Formats: sequence, structure tokens, C-alpha cells
Amino acid sequence: MLEKLEDLQFADDLVLLSQTITHAQKKFEALQEQADRIGLKVNASRTKEMRIRTPPNARDIMCRGKALQQVTVFAYLGSIVTTTRGTQEDVEARYIKAQVAFSVLRPVWR
Repeated sequence: MLEKLEDLQFADDLVLLSQTITHAQKKFEALQEQADRIGLKVNASRTKEMRIRTPPNARDIMCRGKALQQVTVFAYLGSIVTTTRGTQEDVEARYIKAQVAFSVLRPVWR
């Protein structure tokens, strides 16, 4: 049995979880190697990284010589993830989605 969660996968979305920048870089390089092996490419411009409690001078995670863009908020499978846990942001996003859905259905219910 695994002691900790290492990654999240769904269709073409993948989240790699790491405790250190070095570990994250190694995982990312392994992902690139496996993708290359089967003819896939990691799109560096669409690949983002989020850091939580990381020293400000930590080195960049690289993809084919380019530093990955660091973000503080992203959506994964419809949920909002932030560096501050994102609970409030996620609830607000779901509330807005519900409002839109109800406004579309309002004419049907009349």
C-alpha cells in the first residue's frame, strides 16, 4: 500500500505531487522521458507549477530548458486549487456555475 499520494491523473490532466523541488524535477523528467518514449510531448507552455511553503530562492522546475510558469490558483477537474487551500474560491466558483445553470433553466420552469 502506498504511504503517500504521488500523483493525480484524469484523461490528459496530470498533477505531480512532491515534497521537494529536486523530487519534483526528477518526477517531471521521468514523465518527459516516458512521454517521449511513446511519441508524446509535454507542452511546456501549458504546464504550470504551484508551490506551497517553498523558500523564495528555490530553483525553477525546467521543461526542455524553459522554466515552468508558477501559479497560485488553478482549476483541476472543476475544483479550484490555491496555495491557500482554495476552499472559499472553490465554493464561490461552484456558486457562480450554479447561478448560470439556473438562469439558463429559468425559461423552462416558467
